[in-house]
Amino acid sequence: MASTDVQFAGYAVTGDAGGANASVTVLWPLIQGDAAVAGNQHLYQSIIRQQPTAISLKADGLAALDGSTSTVVVAAAIDRESVLVEQVAADFKLVAEIAGQALFFDFREKQVIASVPVTVQHIDVLPHEPTTEDRADALRRLFKDVGENGFSAAMARAIASARLPGPAARRLQLADVSVVEGALAAWPLLEDRVNSGVVGHEFSKHFAAGTGLALLPFRSGQAIGGAMAARFADGRVYMLEIPEADYVIRLRIERVAHRAVERSAALERRLYGVFFHAVVEEPLSGRRYFEQSLRQGTTKLIPASQSLVDDAAAYYDTLMEAFANFAAASQGHADQWVAEQPGGRDARHQWDEFKELIEKCR
Repeated sequence: MASTDVQFAGYAVTGDAGGANASVTVLWPLIQGDAAVAGNQHLYQSIIRQQPTAISLKADGLAALDGSTSTVVVAAAIDRESVLVEQVAADFKLVAEIAGQALFFDFREKQVIASVPVTVQHIDVLPHEPTTEDRADALRRLFKDVGENGFSAAMARAIASARLPGPAARRLQLADVSVVEGALAAWPLLEDRVNSGVVGHEFSKHFAAGTGLALLPFRSGQAIGGAMAARFADGRVYMLEIPEADYVIRLRIERVAHRAVERSAALERRLYGVFFHAVVEEPLSGRRYFEQSLRQGTTKLIPASQSLVDDAAAYYDTLMEAFANFAAASQGHADQWVAEQPGGRDARHQWDEFKELIEKCR
């Protein structure tokens, strides 16, 4: 298959109509001025070293684009930076996270073509409560990390591995992630990760990784379609249209639960369960190609000496595992997981129909 010429635009920040993003304040200075030049050069070389086969990356013509031709552009867009802190005994666990997307768009039409989500994390343990500067330093280190676990390496892999949809391909998008009222009332931080769009972003990331299919961007709280802004280091802000999806995925988290399955003087083995409902439909006709209640269970070993257990984090990890299995099942894999679902093997035809739908989107 011939590769697609793609113009490299470097780092950007997604935001509101003016390009502003209150969720990216620490990292914004790192992609401006001389830092932007060095960072973009490093990212470009990292992508080339990955030897992309489906795209042919160009880095010398963005400034000359006048919109007279349809040129595909890719931006390494940063959506969110966050730091979570949890006290564990006398120490403090600090989780720095950067989320973004390899954002492909048509320069003339200013229309999004595809998105490959990226998320990187670094966990540290401090003997004192992290200060504001400690939190900012953690984000800077994660962004500047030139190793395989840094943001630039993850973004390079996302861009290099991207396969853009063909001209006749249908478009697929995660349209909604919701929670049954009260289902996460005891875990407000987890519920906030759903409502703020974090869970939707992570679903799209797992789905893209498991299927090789780039989706339209998930935009929490917006209708299907819509727009997003991309702000670049030189001050340019492009308003990008997100086209209407031909097919959408909707998720609803219905229940979470845990129980001890083994106890001893030394440890407890705790089973965590997440129960959710998934629908894949065509918005125009309302036809549903897939509708099932699904579940995921994972176990966690808890030492008897541990007095505090982060159940919300365990539920979140379980949900991420569910998303990975969902993507695998849509490709005809994860047969054991499918058999363990409430619909069992009797619902296999729905997974087959879902797989055929995904092929239409390539």
